[in-house]
Amino acid sequence: MPDVATRDLDAVADRSSPLLVRWMNALAEAEVSNDLDAKQAALDEISGIVARAMARADLSGRKVVRNRAIFAVSPLDAISENISEIVTRLYLERHGPSIAGVIDKKLTDRIRMAFAAGLPTASAVLQDISGWTTAYADTVYRTNLTTAYAAGQWQQALDPEMMEISPAFEYAATGDKDTRPNHQAMNGLLAGKTDPIWNTYSTPNGYRCRCGLRDVDRFELNDRGLLKDDGSVTRVIPPNFARAHPDPGFDKGRPDQRVYGLLGR
Repeated sequence: MPDVATRDLDAVADRSSPLLVRWMNALAEAEVSNDLDAKQAALDEISGIVARAMARADLSGRKVVRNRAIFAVSPLDAISENISEIVTRLYLERHGPSIAGVIDKKLTDRIRMAFAAGLPTASAVLQDISGWTTAYADTVYRTNLTTAYAAGQWQQALDPEMMEISPAFEYAATGDKDTRPNHQAMNGLLAGKTDPIWNTYSTPNGYRCRCGLRDVDRFELNDRGLLKDDGSVTRVIPPNFARAHPDPGFDKGRPDQRVYGLLGR
């Protein structure tokens, strides 16, 4: 993923992850003590934390796309307030509660397994759970933020003004020793933004995936001989693409389609 995206996401995650861990631990305490009021309060907090963080990540993805073409499109500030309200409401009403529900189920299952495994006291169970909540925030939660970032990127990238300037994406793997081989094999894949190939290969392609999509404008496409007379884009398939595939569970369509469904940009 480009450095600016990594910085943006790290900033959002670093601010919100400690709060998420705190309220996940509070949820575990409420579950163990069967305190239904405390449990609902913790779920509400988790829902809000997740929703607001994902909304910030989504808006960051949009801003990065627009800022690449700041001289060619209408100023970001002119539309950001309206977009921010719509995006935040979507995550507050749909994705925050949904993810909080998933966390509740996973946490309840782990508590039951801990008791079934013979942990003697509620205190011992909660100590066991605390390690899981931290790991969850570091892996699954950050991946949710990456998905929201990518969803915002796609929503903005498909804006007609942006499509006129940059009609293609190129897959950019990080390329270091920690890059998964199946992700590295996607590096250099280039296709028009409406090409269905992105339904399978758009980022993120796994937990803690650091790959990204690079906007490719018409000038570069012309220079590389990839822009056809009818305006469509010629695909570029990397040499090792036969080895390319998303990690298990990450082959469910473009992130904006999963996040927004049939809603418009």
